[in-house]
Amino acid sequence: MEERRESLVGLAVRAYAFPAVMAMIAIVPGCNIMYSGHGGPAWIVLPFVFPVALTQLIRAYRRAGGADRGRVGRFIVLSLACYAAITFEVSLLGVESIRRTFGLPVEPFFLWGLFFFPFNLVALL
Repeated sequence: MEERRESLVGLAVRAYAFPAVMAMIAIVPGCNIMYSGHGGPAWIVLPFVFPVALTQLIRAYRRAGGADRGRVGRFIVLSLACYAAITFEVSLLGVESIRRTFGLPVEPFFLWGLFFFPFNLVALL
């Protein structure tokens, strides 16, 4: 039986599409009403982006065959580093957009921390 090789582009789309959508909602004026200070639903959904992405990455790693596992593992490490850098920039843009649209005083590290929930809880200790 022939092993199916994991497409890294497909993996990236599966893992990071949800975080990308949530980031774009924060940045785009009009769409960022989902982040309004009056209980916008994005504040409830945002903590789930990292667990969903991590679940997709772990599933891909477990499904990968022996020879493909190293390649998928390297991709996961690199993509998580990129995720951290990109979500920091997105948080800065999103906070500024939310601040200008609603006047809501959101701290960039608070928004960035939600992109890493539940690992951001360690910083609160």
